[in-house]
Amino acid sequence: MLTSINLAAYPHLAAQFDVEANGGRTPDQIPARTEEKLWWRCPVAPDHRWRATGYKRTRGRGCPACAGKQISITNSLANYPHLVAQFDTDANGGVSADQVLAGSHSRLWWRCPFAPDHRWVAEVRMRVRGTGCPACAGRQVSVTNSLANHPHLATQFDVEANGGLAPDQVLEGSHQLYWWSCPAAADHRWQARPYSRVDGDGCPFCASRRVSMTNSLATVDPILAQQFDVLTNECMPDEVMANRTKKVAWICPSNSEHRWTSTINNRMRGNGCPACAAITVSAREVRLAAELDAVLGLDVTDQLVKLPGHRPMYVDVLCRQRMLVVEYDGARWHHGEKKERADRSKTDRLAAAGYTVVRARERPLPLTGALDVSVAGYGSIHGVTAEVLDAIARHRPDVLARSDAAAYRHNGVTLGHDAADARLARIRLRADDTRRRRHSA
Repeated sequence: MLTSINLAAYPHLAAQFDVEANGGRTPDQIPARTEEKLWWRCPVAPDHRWRATGYKRTRGRGCPACAGKQISITNSLANYPHLVAQFDTDANGGVSADQVLAGSHSRLWWRCPFAPDHRWVAEVRMRVRGTGCPACAGRQVSVTNSLANHPHLATQFDVEANGGLAPDQVLEGSHQLYWWSCPAAADHRWQARPYSRVDGDGCPFCASRRVSMTNSLATVDPILAQQFDVLTNECMPDEVMANRTKKVAWICPSNSEHRWTSTINNRMRGNGCPACAAITVSAREVRLAAELDAVLGLDVTDQLVKLPGHRPMYVDVLCRQRMLVVEYDGARWHHGEKKERADRSKTDRLAAAGYTVVRARERPLPLTGALDVSVAGYGSIHGVTAEVLDAIARHRPDVLARSDAAAYRHNGVTLGHDAADARLARIRLRADDTRRRRHSA
């Protein structure tokens, strides 16, 4: 009985049966489950024509064009003009957009009009779903989105450290770590992501976020670095940054038994040895005053100068009768533009009042005037005194003859050693007494 059923029993199939293409035969002449491949046409579009057996049609097989399995004017890529414009016919072997299924899984070539190198391979179905140009989206490197578009960053991109990769091969928005080098110094090398560099993240060494030869304590303040307690800190001055809030250990340059901890930035601001804090005069200043007293004869305790229209000021060494002032400028306490301006101002005020001012400035301090002498901040005070006496003899022969200055230098012996020791002992005794009173209060 089943074999006698024909296609006419299936009205929806009979309506799609292509009588003309099937040689004039009609549905009632064809067994419903025939294995013969017959022609069919779908009313959706004139090119929805295909061959299939009656058996498969009665089993539910429909129009392959409607199912997206056969190319048609209704399902080709030609229905998406914006994609047709990007379809690279030449790269796809001459295949045109109307020959490609919109839902195809085939990976084909595309080109974006934004730039000539915006070319890529993608599945057709993914393009239809909305996937766009990867170069425009920042996922594929291009002339429009490479690091080469940022010349200031391209010059810092370390090609060698990055395995030979060039800036024009790197996405500007990449999150991958790359090596960079800053021209400020040879050790300004670090890793960073291109997107953060483009957003303005600069050299961490120049920004003082990492220690370098340009911002270390050893470089910024070599004099202070000499007081850095290497053994206690277990690191070197060139391994810590200047102006940091980190607490480290220090050794007093005047007394190696004076050891304490303090933040680097506090030391940079001028905070010194707490044990010496009560002592308002340096040992070298005291010894210089003692030598000048031995040669010129003066009162080392007479240090206050009163100037008309100004507050009284203290000077290091004063020869009042001869209108002579000698200042000893330690490198630790007189370095920097602010201190230099203050020293010049003090000299100018004294000079305006008629005083001759000779400054002994520890190296590497710059000289501030014609009467300044550059001296060592260590060793015997004799050499310092000789330089000061030479300056006095040159500019004030009424105070000291050049022959007397030369005799002192030639003699090579300090004359005020004992007096200086006695004065320093008194100063330290007062300082110790002051500290005891503070602690007991």
